[in-house]
Amino acid sequence: MNNRISALLIAGLISFGFCMCSAGGQQSTPVSESQNKRQVPQFDADSAYSYVARQVDFGPRVPGTPAQKEAAQWLENELRRHGATVYVQNAEATAYDGTRLPIINIIGSFNPEARNRVLLMAHWDCRHLSDNDPDKSKYNTPVDGANDGASGVGVLLEVARQAGLSNPKMGIDIFLTDAEDYGAPDDFKGTHKESWWALGTQAWCRKPHVDGYRAN
Repeated sequence: MNNRISALLIAGLISFGFCMCSAGGQQSTPVSESQNKRQVPQFDADSAYSYVARQVDFGPRVPGTPAQKEAAQWLENELRRHGATVYVQNAEATAYDGTRLPIINIIGSFNPEARNRVLLMAHWDCRHLSDNDPDKSKYNTPVDGANDGASGVGVLLEVARQAGLSNPKMGIDIFLTDAEDYGAPDDFKGTHKESWWALGTQAWCRKPHVDGYRAN
């Protein structure tokens, strides 16, 4: 696994470790080593990889394409199938080249009423250009996004599946953000801006799926 997958996996497993703790305050009596052990759900790598393959089957999930709409519906249904309360945030942003991009952010919340929450994020869109491909003839070809996009989402969907099975006590929000990778290529003629990237996350920051949202 690459560093991004590993980081997300560690974050997910740590979160579930915390979820198995009681929500009470300080303990008044000592706890034995056996009592203090926390159960951590078994992460199924094959299940995560199947989620990656399913995303790639839709084709490049570039904002404004049929693949975006089809994949978004599947992601929403999959989170809901695992027991999450699903929020779909539709927005629009202007890309570096003036293209108006439809944004579909998808948030799956477990225990949405819990105040103690953890937020896990990955982007699910694909880059519209293969601008770093050594084969320059593929420059204008969209990226399939098996690694950059689908892998992180695959990990989080497996976390969602485990959450549905274990019913953790703390709140878990799985945020699948869109329009992350539509930034300007290196050879773009003009001033480069960091704000051209992570457009879905910016839209969510301006208006979270829940008013006053906070996570630990």
